[in-house]
Amino acid sequence: MQRLFCFFLITASFFCSSVLFSDTRVLLKPGVGFYYDGMNYSAGIDLETGFNSFSPSFPEGFFTGIGAAYSAVLSTPWVYFNSISGGIEIGYRFSIGNKFLEISPALLAGGAYSQFGNTSTNVNGLNFLLNPSLTVGFWLGDFIVLGLTLDYRYMPIDLPAGPYFSSDLNALVSLSFVIGQKAENRRKSKTEGLSRDLNQALSSNKIQASFTKEGGNEIKLNISDVLFEVNSDAIHPEYMDTLKTIAAMAKNYPEFLILIEGHSDDTGDAGYNRELSEKRARNIAYVFMGADIPPEKITYKGRGKDKPLVPNTSAENRAKNRRVEVRFIWK
Repeated sequence: MQRLFCFFLITASFFCSSVLFSDTRVLLKPGVGFYYDGMNYSAGIDLETGFNSFSPSFPEGFFTGIGAAYSAVLSTPWVYFNSISGGIEIGYRFSIGNKFLEISPALLAGGAYSQFGNTSTNVNGLNFLLNPSLTVGFWLGDFIVLGLTLDYRYMPIDLPAGPYFSSDLNALVSLSFVIGQKAENRRKSKTEGLSRDLNQALSSNKIQASFTKEGGNEIKLNISDVLFEVNSDAIHPEYMDTLKTIAAMAKNYPEFLILIEGHSDDTGDAGYNRELSEKRARNIAYVFMGADIPPEKITYKGRGKDKPLVPNTSAENRAKNRRVEVRFIWK
């Protein structure tokens, strides 16, 4: 009966929190622990399952949330308890390269149905449980977090002979599966990740390029026409490796459509400039397709002089207008 009540409480809390918070995970935590009852030490196994729901904080920064867990602990054949607990969790998420790590302490409290003693001296009961923990998590992708948890549980017990307590310290390997990430939070996470990777790719190369965020749903990469020889649509070999790096990085973000647009200044024949700008955009599109990005996600166009960045009033401004833009658009 106690286990049925625990399951019902976790399920009800899960659905309530998934409405209030933006990211919901289910967890599975097998591990080993050390049990102490005030007099004796022993080792045991611990299996925990539950969920967490967090406030929007992607991709980096502090986050808060709530969690609930069901845990079954078997320390020796005569020491067993299962518990239901819930509480608050805080944490900080940061990036190392293109991966995310997070550190999250939590404080849960609840009840535990326990059994202490052997067949001749059995003590059963429902007791208060205090459960602080610390988890270090490593994101394996968009929806799976591999973690290591240090988990401590303290439980005071009233026995006929007087007050008593039990405590156990557990080391748990956890797998968390994100099943309720809201679309806005995912968009923000991916946009920030793409911005970070673009910045890293451009900072280590000589290519003349910059990028801007456009309205939260788009990132625009502006590449100077230095990529090409004068009056040519052939990409300069010196910059090909940089383009391939950017294309390979873009493959990691399949949620974005890619629109490549070639632009020119207002000098020369308008028809010729439009045709040349389209050929340049097409050749950059081929680089992205060469990184195994599906062709249906890539569009290229030649704009000619129709969309200048700045007025064509000086040689410097005309140089800015001769460019190729790679637009990553959240689909």
